[in-house]
Amino acid sequence: MILDSQQEAFRQAMRRLAATVTVVATGSAPQRSGLTATAVCSLTVDPPQVLACLNASSATCAAIREAGTFSVNLLPSHRQGLAECFAGVGNLHGDQRFARGDWTDETPGSPILHDAVAAMACELRSAWQVDTHFIMIGAVQKLWLASEALPLVYRNGQFGTWSPV
Repeated sequence: MILDSQQEAFRQAMRRLAATVTVVATGSAPQRSGLTATAVCSLTVDPPQVLACLNASSATCAAIREAGTFSVNLLPSHRQGLAECFAGVGNLHGDQRFARGDWTDETPGSPILHDAVAAMACELRSAWQVDTHFIMIGAVQKLWLASEALPLVYRNGQFGTWSPV
């Protein structure tokens, strides 16, 4: 069992893990839903699959489980405002959040940000609930390498970017 002080130590340790900021989204206008996520990673190359961990209580998690499709949009460094919007800053919900940015419904059910560093339209393959979150596996159906911009990164409560050493 992890004591409260151990939970806080774990939280602080995980805050030090830098991660690319993504918007995970689903649906078609005017019924879209999305959220900012950093718990996203590649799973397999053959076949191409991604893993995303989403809070089970989020509207986006429920919408993905119902629709069976979602997108993962890797945000460029100049999109901090969009990341904040999809994280709930400004109190916008559902399709209101998509008023920011240039989104396309080229692949129905998987909203794609036009200037994303990369974006993937995915079919939900599996979803497992583990305590407060769902682990979702998405089979990549279509991929865009839309921008050469540096990715937006989140670490220790702050946004930044990545550059080579």
